[in-house]
Amino acid sequence: METAIVIAAFVLLLIGALYFNKIWLGALLGVLLMLIYQSTFASEGIILTFGNAAIISTELLLLIFGAFLFYNTLQSRKHFEPLIKHFTGNGAKLEVLLFFSIFFGSFLEGVAGFGIPAMLIAPILLSLGYKPLTSITIPLIANSTSVLFGALGTPLVVGLQQTGVGELIPIIIRLNALPILVLPFVLTYIYKKTEKENINILKWTPKLLATGLIFLVPFVATSLFSIELPSVVAGLVGMLVFSSAIIPKTQRPSFGLWAKFLQPYALFLVLLLVSRFLLIENKINVAAGLKTISLYQPGFVFLIAVLLMNLLQKRGAYKLFIEAKQTAFKLQKTALTIVFLVLFAQVIQTALSQSLVGLMASENKTFIAPLLGALGSFTLGSATMSNLIFSGALESVTISKSLLLMALLHSGSCVGNVISLQNILMVNSIMPHAEKTKSIFSLNIRWFILYLALIGLGILILGNI
Repeated sequence: METAIVIAAFVLLLIGALYFNKIWLGALLGVLLMLIYQSTFASEGIILTFGNAAIISTELLLLIFGAFLFYNTLQSRKHFEPLIKHFTGNGAKLEVLLFFSIFFGSFLEGVAGFGIPAMLIAPILLSLGYKPLTSITIPLIANSTSVLFGALGTPLVVGLQQTGVGELIPIIIRLNALPILVLPFVLTYIYKKTEKENINILKWTPKLLATGLIFLVPFVATSLFSIELPSVVAGLVGMLVFSSAIIPKTQRPSFGLWAKFLQPYALFLVLLLVSRFLLIENKINVAAGLKTISLYQPGFVFLIAVLLMNLLQKRGAYKLFIEAKQTAFKLQKTALTIVFLVLFAQVIQTALSQSLVGLMASENKTFIAPLLGALGSFTLGSATMSNLIFSGALESVTISKSLLLMALLHSGSCVGNVISLQNILMVNSIMPHAEKTKSIFSLNIRWFILYLALIGLGILILGNI
């Protein structure tokens, strides 16, 4: 019965999001269904559920507000214009798209996580002249592989309790090497479709294959001695190699132009790393059973970066106040949706875990594991949380089998981020004009399905360890 209720709640969520284009409505209906079934209106459990939802919603809204204000501040200062002028009509649009989405995105994921890569890159792409649908879908899809190690290894360290490089890491690499190599081709296909560009993918194959290898080689090499740094190193090394080897010399921006463009992002990343180092271990316990509140909040870092940029450029506080007010006004609907979506995740996660953990006893657990991980990140918007919740389902299997299942669960958790309604909403909300959730989802789910198919091929290559 509980499984049927969980499925019904997800159906309501998808109907609201994809049919009515109102995620909040689907989430609200799903929450009401779960609460009626669980009969927890007057219990202590519902207080904790709403309390945790309030804490998580506040953290996410702070992040969205900070990221959007950061973009608006740069936009109002015409920060993007020099790069736009350089790339206008020079024929390097696909190369620039791959540079930002794969390599710059991986670097941001490696040092920041929290959904920040897509939230920063989407408005950059929009400012460079790409269509809104391209600007939203491409960063979300590209971020699927770099999440394998994520922000300093968090999905593995916290989600799967990995303390260092061990037997699990080579299996993860082997399972995901093929998706990494295929990713540039998929991004090119999406770009061709959304921008309606006449691109001969066969002719581009050598460049696209080289792009995948430029990312894969440092990614794999770094994973041999660290689980914290592969995404950072692959992104940083990849940016240098890709810009010098793939972008034609005549179309390549000068070092000075790149440096000026990346300056505010460098400021943000320095502030982020400093605050992470100083505050990551500092947490506030509000009450027993409630989520602890970390003093490390990337949303605050965005706000500090905006304040510093304002001071360095000697702009009046009133203009910043107006920009902040306009940003808050734009995010009103997003705030409502985030609250209901987070509440949905909180209400359903226990029932979801209990309903699906039994599936791991199935003979088909090898194929169920990645779907389990994907469903977790689809619901929670986090590969780390998906791993944390469902890794317990693997405790009863043999050691050799559990390594493969852990790798499959983790891989599914990573690619599940691509279709997470929460992640789609967060990126869509900071765009000047929002796209329909259905349009974004319909493109992203193609990569999701292909990624799972490639993982299945990886299982066959591994010999079902």
